[in-house]
Amino acid sequence: MTNSISIILPIYYTQEFRTKPNKTILIGLNWERNAHYFIKSEVKRHYHELVANQVVTPDTPLEKFVAHTTVFWKSPVCDIRNISPMIEKYTMDALQECNVLTNDNSKYDMGGTLSNGGQDKLNPRCEITITAKE
Repeated sequence: MTNSISIILPIYYTQEFRTKPNKTILIGLNWERNAHYFIKSEVKRHYHELVANQVVTPDTPLEKFVAHTTVFWKSPVCDIRNISPMIEKYTMDALQECNVLTNDNSKYDMGGTLSNGGQDKLNPRCEITITAKE
């Protein structure tokens, strides 16, 4: 029996303001490089909450695992290799926090794959499947 977890996360985050219009941002390496630490922390907390709401903490955390990430993009000029590292990082950190994974360092993370899921204008997202590896 394969032990796996699937998580679906948005690739856009809407930053809300009181006195000016809200701002929707694509979460990726370009954004992370330029973002203020305050918004980075806000986004990370948001993704941790999204992951925590989708998983059930197992009796024992997964030891070794592989990850498969599929990115569904909104715009045809989207760079999926820019998006996937940030979403994966937030997901792995959240899974550790939820005690689903023992750790996400190279001793436990046995690699993974990245797939282009194609265009989805209505629901751009990142689907991550974590599978236990014996």
